[in-house]
Amino acid sequence: MPSFVLIKKLGLYDTPWVYALPGLNTFHAMLMMNFFRSQPAAIEEAAKLDGCDYFQCLFHITLPFSTPVIATIILYIFVGQWNSWFDGLLYSSNSQNYPLQTVMYEMLNTLLSNPTNQNQADAINQVGGQAVASAQI
Repeated sequence: MPSFVLIKKLGLYDTPWVYALPGLNTFHAMLMMNFFRSQPAAIEEAAKLDGCDYFQCLFHITLPFSTPVIATIILYIFVGQWNSWFDGLLYSSNSQNYPLQTVMYEMLNTLLSNPTNQNQADAINQVGGQAVASAQI
């Protein structure tokens, strides 16, 4: 409940940012901090000797060097949000803004709740069983 109130007050409700921003946490900040601490200071000093100011060092030196840590954080957020189908139902009232897992949940839920689709439900269960059996190689 507190996260829903926070999302609503920040104006993130029913926007795509609601799926990415809550995934940021202190682990990501510590990861970036340790990455920047391990960066050699001589590179920035050499850039300043060549005439770069603070913003030029930021945009021409620091950000290009930090692409691995930014890609890692994006990957962590993506994997963390991959199975969170409930976030789409909770933070969005428009089905156009649902993430993939929520759309798949809705499709499977409507398919399995309709008794006339029993053959399709059996086919889904059979394919799911085959996928599990092939994954245990």
